[in-house]
Amino acid sequence: MKDNNQGDALDFNLDVLTDGKSDAPSLSELYKIPVFTKEISESSVNLIKEHEQRMDEMEKEVFLKKDESGQYIETIKKQVFSNTILSKNKEYNEEQKQETSIYLFIFIIFICIVIVVLYYRKKSKERKKYIESINDFT
Repeated sequence: MKDNNQGDALDFNLDVLTDGKSDAPSLSELYKIPVFTKEISESSVNLIKEHEQRMDEMEKEVFLKKDESGQYIETIKKQVFSNTILSKNKEYNEEQKQETSIYLFIFIIFICIVIVVLYYRKKSKERKKYIESINDFT
């Protein structure tokens, strides 16, 4: 009997794992089997063209199609390209102005309170000095 452990050992080439390159070509290259046939490539090109045509048709329907009365599409166009965005921006700007004016008012009030407090502290120190100077004379 033959010992299977010695002579028939498999040699694994682990360099393929680290290098990422293989010396042997793929089976499709080896036997010259086309992976992508002409029918498949033509059908993929046709699908892409059909998709582009559908997108073009949708764009035309949105911006160029007219119904029987011709009013519906025109109304949509007017709504899409109207000044509603500008009016929304104006409203937003007015709200921002109101907020900033409120913050400015609160800041001015705070500054006034600080000035009044500092003024009274200074006056109270001056009164204490004056009272001490009077007490020093007596």
